[in-house]
Amino acid sequence: MGIGSEFQMDIKRIILENYDLYNINKIIPSKLGSSSAFIIETTTDKYIAKMNERKDFITVYDKVQEKLNKIGMIQSKIVRTNMKQIITGEGIVLYEYIDGISYREFNDIQMKKAIKYVAEYNRVLRTVSFSSNDLKMKNHWDYAKSIDYVLSKFPNKLKNYSLPTENRESIINAINMLSDNLERLLALRKQLIHTDLGSDNFILDENDEIISIIDFTPEYDSEYYSLGHFIYWNYLWRTADTNFDTIMEVKNIYEDVIKTRLDDNIFYILLIRVAIFRIVGPILELIEKRISYNNSLDKRFTILTNLLKIQ
Repeated sequence: MGIGSEFQMDIKRIILENYDLYNINKIIPSKLGSSSAFIIETTTDKYIAKMNERKDFITVYDKVQEKLNKIGMIQSKIVRTNMKQIITGEGIVLYEYIDGISYREFNDIQMKKAIKYVAEYNRVLRTVSFSSNDLKMKNHWDYAKSIDYVLSKFPNKLKNYSLPTENRESIINAINMLSDNLERLLALRKQLIHTDLGSDNFILDENDEIISIIDFTPEYDSEYYSLGHFIYWNYLWRTADTNFDTIMEVKNIYEDVIKTRLDDNIFYILLIRVAIFRIVGPILELIEKRISYNNSLDKRFTILTNLLKIQ
């Protein structure tokens, strides 16, 4: 679906049919977060309506929201439909609105606060009952996050797909690095994590305090893998200068909160894994659709190549 006036009318119809919301005054695209959503304004309240095809994600989110709210961390509540469901038959989820600001890029102060917030956030997620079986294998991204798939099946998929030589060498070298460190990766403690931690998924107040994290994208993995995704979007994606000391500075700020330390080398491997994930998902889609490689993935390959050079 698009986000034009026809879709807005469709959203209004779905909301009126499924929720006890009346006097809808305005439906406008939301500027918060990294995915398409709409602000629903009534005479008295505001809500966020989002199209979501992943009921498994929403079910996990609902458990997370309850845990976070109990300890005073804000997570937008899901508004139940008239049938007491968390999602409509059309795939619309309605959330209570959280007022705040999101940024395309953090400044230094915001960055440090966000790192510390992620540490506390992960501490709470650790208490949520969850396993990898709670998530379904539905799309390319689900396969891309599977170490087993990346190591055992993706290389065969890649054999008959044309890539620039440097890009092919980078992804193969990175996969070999994962294979060499597989035992250490599998030994890391796993928990529920959020893996979409770009700055635009953080809501801040006017004093640059973190209010909430949105666009929940669950995974069962190490909390350091979550931190790796944070670094990917907020540092590696923002700069051409991949500096290992800067990456370790982020890790140190995080570890000052959680009071434990992970070997820097295994964290580096986790960063490589994050970069692989961000490439494998789109490539699988290109292969399935029989689309030739194009420069849309060049930046992702540059990030991976630069990471491979820093150690």
